[in-house]
Amino acid sequence: MLAVPERFLVTGAQGFLGRHIVAEALRHPDAEVVGIGRSPRTDDVFTYSLASAGRQVPAPLPPAIRAAATNRRYAYERVDVCDAERLRDLLRRHRPEVIVHAASALRDDPWDDLVRANVLGVVGVVEAVRRVEPMPRIVFVSSGAVYGAAERLPLDEDDPCDPIDAYGASKFAGEAFARVGAVAHGIPLVRARIFNLLGPGLQDRHLAAALAGQIAAGREKTGVVQLVTGRLDTTRDFVDVRDASAALLTLAKAAAPGPEAVVNVASGLETPVRALHDELVRLGSLEDRAVTLEGDPRAVDVPRSVACVDRLRATGFEPTVSLVESLRDMLTYAKGLAAGDRQPRAPTRPA
Repeated sequence: MLAVPERFLVTGAQGFLGRHIVAEALRHPDAEVVGIGRSPRTDDVFTYSLASAGRQVPAPLPPAIRAAATNRRYAYERVDVCDAERLRDLLRRHRPEVIVHAASALRDDPWDDLVRANVLGVVGVVEAVRRVEPMPRIVFVSSGAVYGAAERLPLDEDDPCDPIDAYGASKFAGEAFARVGAVAHGIPLVRARIFNLLGPGLQDRHLAAALAGQIAAGREKTGVVQLVTGRLDTTRDFVDVRDASAALLTLAKAAAPGPEAVVNVASGLETPVRALHDELVRLGSLEDRAVTLEGDPRAVDVPRSVACVDRLRATGFEPTVSLVESLRDMLTYAKGLAAGDRQPRAPTRPA
């Protein structure tokens, strides 16, 4: 197991990625983690709901994440990252060695939310960090969306960024503020561009989670099962959230920080979205009953995406969760939700 710093601060700690980062850090027996976010503390559910049986229900934490939430080495404080003064005071009290800045608004959120979380939130973190000694390293969670619809693949960290939607633009602007802060104040910074996340508990605004939910519900019915999807003729670079979390902690230790330190966090595999659909249908044993209807496409969309992961692999990181395993765990989680089980039996990572 890679040696990691002992004291972490995770922003957005109750979100999908944040929860997994906390759990991954706590797998290291000497680590202490402080999580922050705007929502009240919960130790059994995510901060969002998922569709189940025609209604919205709180999204339960998978077992490993629930165990981390109540770990004695974990503390949570309700702090808005835009509040630089409160964040600075928290840093002085807890003295983290690393901040994993995962707080973020998501694609399709209103523009005001995107700017507040993805730009002003970065400013708040930079303003707080520059006024404490010693300065913690910032691992800033950005997105592969900053590249836009590039013609040349795979996407290399030195390629130009030309985001095509408000989400990508907000993450790119956040990167710019983080970089300027690093240059101006000598803040140790690594920008991690995460590509398309998968894993149990993923918000069903994402195709894989929405499909897993529909398939889990369809298994309980007889006859034809209708699946509604987005476009299936695109490709994406999917990475399991458990691998992404482990990669971020690897970067916290192994990546040389600096204003130009940028690393793609991805699988390096270009997967047709239709192949993801087909695999979920197969795992759900609906090959003979599923009828798929593609919904309206996005107004703007990236037709193909895959990352170059040479820099990530150079740190010694290797992924451990295959695409099939990730989809199987998502379907297991969705089945539990459909059955009314508020403690889904998604498999956990070995220690």
